[in-house]
Amino acid sequence: LGHEEKRLPGLEQYTNDQIFFLSYAQTWCGISKPEATIRQVLTDPHAPVQFRVDGVVVNQPEFAEAFHCKLGSPMNPVKKCVVW
Repeated sequence: LGHEEKRLPGLEQYTNDQIFFLSYAQTWCGISKPEATIRQVLTDPHAPVQFRVDGVVVNQPEFAEAFHCKLGSPMNPVKKCVVW
């Protein structure tokens, strides 16, 4: 209490909320060849990684607030899928 919070080196320009979402996205970071993605869609019950990130955060008002996404933009659509 009463002291300045230390910032992560290299991430000083991001807020704590933004770092939370960056960390979440980093968890699923990866590169997949198109044929591997097709195989995954056909055989794996889990969504491809890009949808595990974008498909989740696009529906989170907290994400839009953290990154100042304009309502109606691709990352802050007017119609959202509300789960909770």
